[in-house]
Amino acid sequence: MRSKWLLCVSAFVLCSSVYAQEFGEENTRLSDFRSIGIGAAAHRFEAAASNSLPDSLRIHFSAAAGIIEYRDLNTHIAFSYTPYTINGTSQAALSLSAESSYDIPLSRGRESQRFFFPIVISANYVEASGSSHLTQNFNIGSFGIGAGLKYRYVGDSFGAQVFGAGSILISSQGFSVETGTSTAALAEASLLLPGIIGEGVIVGYRFEIQSWRLSSAVYNYRREFQGPFVGIFF
Repeated sequence: MRSKWLLCVSAFVLCSSVYAQEFGEENTRLSDFRSIGIGAAAHRFEAAASNSLPDSLRIHFSAAAGIIEYRDLNTHIAFSYTPYTINGTSQAALSLSAESSYDIPLSRGRESQRFFFPIVISANYVEASGSSHLTQNFNIGSFGIGAGLKYRYVGDSFGAQVFGAGSILISSQGFSVETGTSTAALAEASLLLPGIIGEGVIVGYRFEIQSWRLSSAVYNYRREFQGPFVGIFF
């Protein structure tokens, strides 16, 4: 089941990347940049109040995560890896995520600075393990849609963007009967700085939160993920 969800999310990642590259004829322009970069995040994963497992069998950790990511103006694709220790056992959490937005302008001012209403399509796969063979390991894929608010400034010497959105997603353990929904929210602020290194860099800070509620309450968890990132234009 895990391989099926990884295949679905990977296909969405690939489609998002292809969509982004169609607009990459002048990638050094701040209005249509592409970047690849890294990030670090404080990753907190814990059972929701509705989780039916006893405390001894729940997955829980708070640890630092490493991130590899691709970005353009409206697309974000990321892979994260979080090593952690639970009850003396070394484990690791993995996630693969992608989101792409269609931005509807809300203001008629200069094109260099505008507010937008973004429609966001997102997909993610999250995997985490417990310390006991009695624990139900978490390996849930999700796909959904959301909306939010975005402000963007693009000048000759730098650009800036502030973005927040909420989403509702359909979630399941592979394509099994364990299905349900999840809700997610994200907030991000970034600066686009041309000519700093090579063609330029993007630096910023990102916060994500997601909560799952499935037909089997043993998979009801919540996750917080926040930290800085930096990428190089290409």
